[in-house]
Amino acid sequence: MKNNIHKQIFDIKPRNFKLEPGNMIDIEVYYNPRDIGEHEIIVKSFFTNGKPFIIVLKGETIDKNMGCIQPMIKDLCMFPTPINLTYPVTNQIYFKNCGLLPITWSIDRDKIERFCNNNKISAECIDILENGGKLESNQTTFITILFKP
Repeated sequence: MKNNIHKQIFDIKPRNFKLEPGNMIDIEVYYNPRDIGEHEIIVKSFFTNGKPFIIVLKGETIDKNMGCIQPMIKDLCMFPTPINLTYPVTNQIYFKNCGLLPITWSIDRDKIERFCNNNKISAECIDILENGGKLESNQTTFITILFKP
């Protein structure tokens, strides 16, 4: 972990405040990286007559001359599905190009097939409708997963 306090990569405002009983306050967090990579800082806060709390701030920067696909969710959880449905259950995963340049993306179907084989799942149970495409900077798209056990 790099020393992000001295580089002032993260900033929190307000730093000091008085909070009356029963009231709330919005705390703004600013992320201003100066180098490429992952950044993390742990902020320990202590209140007079209050409980301490910890905030973990994390950020990642990429080269501005790159495209970067970022999924909008971390995990896809498929709900329990009956066997032998007439129509498959559909799930969509949205992702975004967070970089400044367009990016071409594609689905690696070999990995899906290996996953199915390693987990003793019929390859016909899972299918993805989209094969790939081009994604402009800051553009969002999705893939549709068909699940039919």
